[in-house]
Amino acid sequence: MVRNLTLTGTQRSSVVLQAELTSPMQIAWGGAANAIGDSTLKLTGGGVESGGLEAVPGPRSAGGTVNGQVKVLSQQGGEQLTFDLSSQIEELTVAVAATPSPRQASACR
Repeated sequence: MVRNLTLTGTQRSSVVLQAELTSPMQIAWGGAANAIGDSTLKLTGGGVESGGLEAVPGPRSAGGTVNGQVKVLSQQGGEQLTFDLSSQIEELTVAVAATPSPRQASACR
């Protein structure tokens, strides 16, 4: 059981990641679950500059912003988990060979 969770991540002094748990969350991994109410874990990331992701392998992007949200809903004492994922990339420029592409946008839900 996770009773309390608060998480904040920063990039260059700006908050880019936040997580919070609405109430204690039970996750039943094959065992008997105790009766506990529903709980939601919300994880939100926003404003991450793609140029600041040097540790990520692959083509280097010259610019853009990445945003996303994950929600995990625990129901029936943790026996039923529901995941909701959404993401958005704005003004992404990727250098392919020596020629950068025009700014693009993409969203996924």
